[in-house]
Amino acid sequence: MKADEMAQSDSKGMGGFSLLEILVAITAITVVATGVLGVTGHVSRAAAAMQQKMVAVHLIDKMLAEAKKDNGRSLQPGTSAVAEVRELKHGAMTRTVEILESDPDLKQVTIRIGWDYPWKEGENKPCVQCDKQETVTTVFYAG
Repeated sequence: MKADEMAQSDSKGMGGFSLLEILVAITAITVVATGVLGVTGHVSRAAAAMQQKMVAVHLIDKMLAEAKKDNGRSLQPGTSAVAEVRELKHGAMTRTVEILESDPDLKQVTIRIGWDYPWKEGENKPCVQCDKQETVTTVFYAG
């Protein structure tokens, strides 16, 4: 067998990929890409929700620090009206102050901040039935 004949016989089996192999490869790539995109979307939503939670906790902490300046003496009993929290999507806040029966100098303060998910559509006003919320309850001695 001559060299030309050997080269021709070896190249006959190297015709490329079959249509079935190409379809299987495209299907596998599509499945992997779909999975990666799904995880990416979930992670970005979780990050946005966590950011909203951090803002809510910061606002509660700020409000408690302001009340702590005068040992809670400026806190009046009752529940404040729902206030808008602009830093949060459809954010709403309530504050409840109660005088404890055990000691009139003790004031129990409950602060609740609620908000909707950042990607939720709707009117741009404070939520009533919020998707998420953070609540902190503490006691001040105002004696």
